[in-house]
Amino acid sequence: MVTQQKEVLLVCDFDKTISDFDAGERLVGELAPELAPQLATLQMPANFVPLTNDVLAEMQRRGVSRDAMLAALQRMGAELPPASVRMLRGARARGVDVKVLSDCNSVFIGHVLAGARLHGCVQDVITNGASFERVATCADDAVGVGLGAPAAAAEQQQQQQQRSSSHRHDELAQLVERLSAPRGGGAAALVN
Repeated sequence: MVTQQKEVLLVCDFDKTISDFDAGERLVGELAPELAPQLATLQMPANFVPLTNDVLAEMQRRGVSRDAMLAALQRMGAELPPASVRMLRGARARGVDVKVLSDCNSVFIGHVLAGARLHGCVQDVITNGASFERVATCADDAVGVGLGAPAAAAEQQQQQQQRSSSHRHDELAQLVERLSAPRGGGAAALVN
């Protein structure tokens, strides 16, 4: 008797789903708490990327280093809820295809998962691309490092984000198509 292997796909959001916190809000709260009240009063836009870039660039201008941000994100990973860790490790052990679909960003998600030693449990992360770029500090206009783009590169960054966004939409469409396709007994789960 031949048994057919069931394909299972698990799709999860990241902030307040795999984690019980919003990584960006928590990063600001830990490393630049004076900026946290400003975040609380803002009406969140549909596109968080420009806001995230502005806040992270301001953190850098205030002396928060790239290394401090990455270390804080990895510490956050060590604090993921035990149920999330068990779920992701259990899914990997059972051969479940796990994807993260999030409006967070690749730097935050990658470092939190690495801090939890879970990076290998997630096959794909569909999110906003992110990287560190050089930005001038307010105090002395020396070049520092932070997430966010200098003003002169804003247009180039916006074009790159539009291309990246288009690519992410294509990935999402393929994922939805895969979830919608009949699967001979397969299962899919969407965690939000």
